[in-house]
Amino acid sequence: GKQNSLFTQTNFNIFLDPRWGRGQEVPGEDPFLNTVYAKTWTSGVQAPKGPGGAPLAGTSCKHFTAYSFEGAGGWPYPARDSNRHNFNAVIAEVVLADTPLPMYKGCAEA
Repeated sequence: GKQNSLFTQTNFNIFLDPRWGRGQEVPGEDPFLNTVYAKTWTSGVQAPKGPGGAPLAGTSCKHFTAYSFEGAGGWPYPARDSNRHNFNAVIAEVVLADTPLPMYKGCAEA
């Protein structure tokens, strides 16, 4: 027989500003809690095993690290004509290490 499977993509961006219209899609603003959530979600989705021990479902953590730092034009971005294709998001190494990277690392390790 054939084995069916499911693949999900879950948004784990940090909720940085309440004016962002998609805040309800993400776990929250705390990097530690987002990391715990990402690990728990990923391991839980991929836990049930099918024939041969393969997971029946898989997941990925979206979006790319620091995705929500990109410019989309207008508020809250610095340049009026910036957009996701031309905005150069320069992010301090300490911000990357403390905020978005832990949850994506946790997701990958789960």
